Formats: sequence, C-alpha cells, structure tokens
Amino acid sequence: LSFSHNKHVLILATEFGEQLDIYSADKEETITSTRPFGPPEIGKPINGAFLSFSKLGFNQIHTTSKYIYAAFKGATHADILSKKAWRRDTNEYQKIYVYDYSGTPVKELLYKEQITGFQVVESENAIYATAETGEEYFILKYTIPN
Repeated sequence: LSFSHNKHVLILATEFGEQLDIYSADKEETITSTRPFGPPEIGKPINGAFLSFSKLGFNQIHTTSKYIYAAFKGATHADILSKKAWRRDTNEYQKIYVYDYSGTPVKELLYKEQITGFQVVESENAIYATAETGEEYFILKYTIPN
C-alpha cells in the first residue's frame, strides 16, 4: 500500500499474484493492472491454513512524480519450501516492476540479489536497496535504466 501525495493516488498491490490497483482520489475511480499470473488464487485449507497457488507477488511499493515502483518476488510456495527460490542458479531473482499512473507496465528491472527493501531516489535516478545472500546483508545502489 502506498500513497502518492502529489498525484492524490492510492496504490494497492497483492501479496499473492500480480495485481496492482490504483485509486485516484480526484477522479474517484480505480484502475486495475494485472500481469500474467493475475489476481491471487487461494486453495482449500490444508491443516487449517490456506495456501495460495499463485506466485508470491508484490511486497513493497514506492512512488515518484512519474512512476510506481513495485518489488515482486515471483516464487511459488513450493519454491520457498524447497529453498529453490533462494538459490543463485534459479531464475527466481527479485524484480521491480515499473508502472505509469494509468497502470501501464513501463519496464521490468531484474536483479540477481535478493532485495529485502528498497527506496527510489528520483533526483539521483537511483534505487537504494538492502539485499541478502542468506548469510550477509548489503546496501546497494542501482542506477535506473532509461
């Protein structure tokens, strides 16, 4: 959940699946942007717990004057349980999807590091991120590609 003060827009993203809802307070309307894995799919309870069959989705959102940046995990519960999502030789790297305020995907940023948090600094055209290797933590700076 994020709020863009200068755009008067509230952004809500799903933790499971790939759905981003953008609510404009000025227009009193919601735009829904859905990527290939779509909205969350919740299965039947197993031992009293509901598991999602969707990909693990968005876990952090930041806004700038032009774009919405949403961190995306992309692993399944099975990947997490097997630890496959944390191995360096898989394609389950951390992604940051970039959207414009109409919900249109603009670009996808792909990083080999497992990003645990990030902040966009628009004036520097940069993303500062915390990342981990499983044993060590780092602070990284990425230049945002044009």
